Amino acid sequence: MDQEPTGPAVPPQQPTSVAVPSQEDKTQAMLCWLLAIPIGFISPLIFMLIGKEKPFVYANAMQCLTMMLVLWVVLVVLTIVTCGIGIIFFVVPLIFSILGCIAANGGTIYEPPITGPLAKKWFKV
Repeated sequence: MDQEPTGPAVPPQQPTSVAVPSQEDKTQAMLCWLLAIPIGFISPLIFMLIGKEKPFVYANAMQCLTMMLVLWVVLVVLTIVTCGIGIIFFVVPLIFSILGCIAANGGTIYEPPITGPLAKKWFKV
């Protein structure tokens, strides 16, 4: 008689290809999003240059840069077309930057709606 093992089956280990970002990387990515509020697209440009060797920081900087460029162009056009009424929509980048800041501090890459796929296509992140 063949006896089968009666112990619980051990599930196979899934390989983890994504490295957990260090606290320094999380802080730099968070600062990228946070500084984008007062200085706009300059912040992600700075972190893009200093974060080239850090994939987490670079990916967050590219997401932030794409969001800032696209939203600022849309908002400027909207403000001109609506004779100044569109200026109330300048709160949108503020909201997305805060969400990106929270996500980066948690160790995830925030992909803003609409501009998230653009960043993946443009910058291959």
